[in-house]
Amino acid sequence: MAELKYIKGEIVNGSWKPGDKIPSENMLCKTLSVSRVSVRAALKKLTSVGLIESFQGKGTFVCKEGNRVPLNDLYSVMVLNQSDRMSLLEFRKIFEVACAGYAAIRATTEMVDSMNETVMNLEAAQTPEDIIQYGLMFHHQLALATNNSIMIRTFEVMQDSYLHIFRENVSLLGTIGVEDHRNILSAIETRDVELAKKLMDEHLNNTTKKMVDARNNNTQ
Repeated sequence: MAELKYIKGEIVNGSWKPGDKIPSENMLCKTLSVSRVSVRAALKKLTSVGLIESFQGKGTFVCKEGNRVPLNDLYSVMVLNQSDRMSLLEFRKIFEVACAGYAAIRATTEMVDSMNETVMNLEAAQTPEDIIQYGLMFHHQLALATNNSIMIRTFEVMQDSYLHIFRENVSLLGTIGVEDHRNILSAIETRDVELAKKLMDEHLNNTTKKMVDARNNNTQ
């Protein structure tokens, strides 16, 4: 994720100092030649780990040292072990099934509308990068819809690992199960908790099977 590395690098090397206002989303898009979706995902990631903070009407600033949230052990582990694909898929079966259930209970109308917009963008996506970014956005929104701060934090510290898996999915399969996302959202919208959990479990099972089959075919 070049945009994430760039922004973090500017902060770490001191080009952007604590309290400095960073360039706007539009400026970052032009500088890095990437989509707004990619830039927003990077900014959310850096906000979640306490490197930057946003103020409505003012912009985004580098956090002052005393306000920064240190990277926790979980984040470090996930970065080191992100190549352990099957372990992450097993974790997702526990974590995201639970997220889907809580989202069906707690998602607000505004959250459902935002997720619907993301699914429509995912359905219309033409490039692998757009498929990956809108897929990642949907799963982030799913975590947000749980209204559970620990679940939200867990997803946000694992975004790099998710991105790694999504890139491999699209590379091998050409998709990330767009129709599955629509069906899961429909269950959330109708507040059908058990169906939302069942559909997420099936989605992850199908994804795991397809990935294993694709890897086996590539090694033959």
